[in-house]
Amino acid sequence: MHLKVKLTAHVTKDCITHRKSASAAREAPAIDTAVLPTAAHSGAVRTAAAVAAEVGALNADVSPFTPKSLEKIPIRVVGARVAVQVRIGGQDLLMGMDSCKEGLRLFASGSSSCTSGRLAAVTPHPQEPPHYERSSDAAVIEVAANDSEQQRASPFPPERQRQLQKPLNRRKHQKQQNQACYDPEMSGAASWCLNWHEICTAFSETPFTCRPSQQHDPQYAVKYKQVVDGIIVSEMRLEGFDTVELVPPLPPITAGSMHQEVPLVDAGFRGERSLPNSSSFRLSKFPVKLVLERETDFDAYKGLDGVWGVAGPDICCREASLWNMLLEPSVNAVGFDINLPDRVASPFAAARASPEGRNEGLPAVPPSFMYLAADAQQIFGGMLWAHRMQTGAAGYDGLIHFTTFDWKLCGESVGHPLSNSWEAIVDLSSECLVVPPPMWRSLRAWLPLDVKHELCKDPDSEDNISQASIAHPAILKGSGEEQVMYRRTCPLLKTPTSRQLPALSFSLSQSQIQNPRLQIPLDRLVVHEEGIGDVLCVVPQPFLSVAADQWRQIRFGTRVLSAFNVVMDRANWRVGIREKNVMPTTDAACQPRAVCACVAFLLPLVHRFLSPPFSHPYRLSASPLSLCGMDGGRERPDAFLLRDLHLMPPRGNQTYVPYTNRCADPDCSVKILFEMNPETKVCELAWWVPAAVVTAVAAVVALEVFVLYLRNTVVAEACSGGR
Repeated sequence: MHLKVKLTAHVTKDCITHRKSASAAREAPAIDTAVLPTAAHSGAVRTAAAVAAEVGALNADVSPFTPKSLEKIPIRVVGARVAVQVRIGGQDLLMGMDSCKEGLRLFASGSSSCTSGRLAAVTPHPQEPPHYERSSDAAVIEVAANDSEQQRASPFPPERQRQLQKPLNRRKHQKQQNQACYDPEMSGAASWCLNWHEICTAFSETPFTCRPSQQHDPQYAVKYKQVVDGIIVSEMRLEGFDTVELVPPLPPITAGSMHQEVPLVDAGFRGERSLPNSSSFRLSKFPVKLVLERETDFDAYKGLDGVWGVAGPDICCREASLWNMLLEPSVNAVGFDINLPDRVASPFAAARASPEGRNEGLPAVPPSFMYLAADAQQIFGGMLWAHRMQTGAAGYDGLIHFTTFDWKLCGESVGHPLSNSWEAIVDLSSECLVVPPPMWRSLRAWLPLDVKHELCKDPDSEDNISQASIAHPAILKGSGEEQVMYRRTCPLLKTPTSRQLPALSFSLSQSQIQNPRLQIPLDRLVVHEEGIGDVLCVVPQPFLSVAADQWRQIRFGTRVLSAFNVVMDRANWRVGIREKNVMPTTDAACQPRAVCACVAFLLPLVHRFLSPPFSHPYRLSASPLSLCGMDGGRERPDAFLLRDLHLMPPRGNQTYVPYTNRCADPDCSVKILFEMNPETKVCELAWWVPAAVVTAVAAVVALEVFVLYLRNTVVAEACSGGR
């Protein structure tokens, strides 16, 4: 037997402590506890004292988790986004997860924020049924659970009740299928804050005080900005309240399973028991955000009904964090196992795919899960643990972040010569790998990318300074006259033969010993853009300001996370990572290394001692300029590698820069009267200096002769006048 108990809980402790005020008490949501666990014997009837004890335990924040508990929650994959089902205002919504923001953002039906709707999402993957089927199943379960109460309250016999209930269920099912995103008119408990252009942020001097109204007026909406896949997305939001309910994901309904308990963890999973009631609770009058308009045409949330920000209470502004209420106080670890479908994105995937874009003969996509546990070691077992998080920064503690070191690509260090460490963030709102501009330039230099394409243009080379300082989606013409928006992802060069892209590797430690390295297979980041072709899903981080910390962050999107198992250890403030499948990698697709200018006068001697049948790398090219790397600045595949034999020192003052794979010319401006010779790359005396010196000497000599002539003339006139 189950019992529902309604109580009021103040959740101001879930947010920033300095926000305790009277408004927090007014906005505290009422919690309808999930279904409370029954007694030890299923047929026993609990006494009032037992119920009071359970309610007191809930008020005391006693979680049903035990030290050995583990909860395994299925998550859906829509395109490349991960999402969970949340019931808000009686509507089952597919909410995408955002690990960098906090709060529930609901896309209003019929607005520009709901550009695609739930029914226009991608074809569901084999791992779970379609969204509308899941919603209808949940509705059937809810009707069956309350069937006994309705029978007792209705004056009609049970047979007549079932006949009357059929058309109601049919209309409810049709309404759910026709629903696109969130409809505020369908919720009878929703209220909206008509605060005139008052921004709600976690860093406001005064707490946000809602002025509730039953009507949502768009003129009271406020603009908010955030970065998704390196693009700034602007939204018009309206704060409000509604009923929020978390329900365990339900499998398809089968005969005889109507009243069976649905476990969240498969039986026998790692030998640990499930907790079916830990995430089932109902919140009345809980803070939500209604997104009425999205000013950016780039659709970052295609197929989703809203976004659930799970960054935590550090950046919440409404005194209530749904994510923190779900975790506190006994959930000490959160894990993610994201599996994306094999897309027709690269030549390797295209070779295994049908013309319709569906891979044939490939195994089904493994399901994706989110894990909640009391101990981080229970989720995936052994992990590579990063250093303890850097805490204390405002709005930074809630993010899942860790420090990475020594990033390498094609055997060379990438990033910036003055920085060996980069802060990485788990970003569920992004699909791509978002990197700082210095690392993005390194990838452009080492990978076979079309750097001349509009999508791969370096922001520093743009004439418009606003385009260089703020990330905007690139607007290109499609197949017709319409304009299509794209992310700034570099297209791959079209080569006659397909080559596997190399792996981008990094380490979690900077000790002197051999550190284990983690690899990001770049083939996982190849996606197909309609009208462009295959592109690499790596975008530069926008430069917002000089003091912006996010400019130096590396954000792991869902495509990057699909290569790892990730665990956030909340007890020890650290992140653990483990590769799912260690795949062999190759550097065959790397761009050839730039060869700086070298000496050429010893070539005849080298030809004499190193002649065929010597093979590569001792085979000489026919051209001395290509041997020295002066025919375009690149070495040929059959060129003689001088740096390997060390027979001849480099000529000139060029310096090889591995981060950008280029030869840097010497800065001859620091030397007076010197300039660089474009052929030899040597700082030489300027061509005009000898002529100027000769001219100056000649002028001095001429002046001296002229002065001597004047002297003699004056002396001669003086002598003749004296006579």
